[in-house]
Amino acid sequence: MNNFITKETVFPPYMFFPKFLISERRINETAKILYCLLLDRARLSLKSEKWIDDCGNAFVSFSLKELATVIGKSEMTVKSSLRALEGIDLIARKRRGGGLTNRIYVKIPPFTERQNIIPLTERKPSPPYISNNKDKDYKRIYECKEDESL
Repeated sequence: MNNFITKETVFPPYMFFPKFLISERRINETAKILYCLLLDRARLSLKSEKWIDDCGNAFVSFSLKELATVIGKSEMTVKSSLRALEGIDLIARKRRGGGLTNRIYVKIPPFTERQNIIPLTERKPSPPYISNNKDKDYKRIYECKEDESL
């Protein structure tokens, strides 16, 4: 049974979905999901020197087959999504020979001051919704009972 979100809710593991991807029209949803997966792995790569190159850049190493399995798409779809991400400069791939997987470098687009970027550690929760309609007395119409669905 699914539970409603409360103050005590423990969230399942999740990945970042950067806001700039929502309005990005040059790539499809599969490429956006792939970017989120690669971004998540790149963040993990920062924790180990094994996944940092000589220039200090983090990279990930995935085969097409692995990526296709993780996101539930065909290898051909993954190939075209990777090309699309390269086309808009969100990733760079460094080809390696000898049957080794390519290195994939995840890029972050430059931000402008207008985007009002706040570091994650400094963010505060949004204020609760307040109605502008002060002449009505809003009361809770339905009280949820235990083990009852809406």
